[in-house]
Amino acid sequence: MAANTSKIADNMVVTFEYKLFADGELFPEADQEGDTAQAYYLHGAGMILPGLEEALTGKSVGDELTVDLSVEDAYGEYDDEAIESLDRADIPDADQLEAGMEIELEDDEGFVERAFVKEVTPDVIILDFNEPLAGKALRYEITVTSVRPATEEEIAHGHVHGDDDEEYEKKV
Repeated sequence: MAANTSKIADNMVVTFEYKLFADGELFPEADQEGDTAQAYYLHGAGMILPGLEEALTGKSVGDELTVDLSVEDAYGEYDDEAIESLDRADIPDADQLEAGMEIELEDDEGFVERAFVKEVTPDVIILDFNEPLAGKALRYEITVTSVRPATEEEIAHGHVHGDDDEEYEKKV
């Protein structure tokens, strides 16, 4: 008897459409069409928030669900200490930065950190290293659109590959 591969479980590639609400307000996603965005992930690989992954376990194509995550279960509290002012001279292409932009910076040990430009002044760039959704309770309204077994390569790499071996690593 063949296993039912349409249920979401570890090592399954899942695609879902979703609306995300942060503190009750629709949160715009960069890749959304209309009010709905789409996400791909490898179930069990830690690619999405644990509470979201838990809620999706056992679901099938066509299932619709609403998942509410508290601040603690989402991205945690907003950290006022995660704001940093850097001299413009220390940031490559500082003249092209605008408030709201996402940038990546490499520290002295070679680690890359993501930050969001909070403010641009003549002398400094003020960066916010918090996740954009830190400090917010989240609600996901989800429709599961695809479930398939992951390939051996996807399991080994810990992420989903697209049709042209494109990697999908979207954190939701």
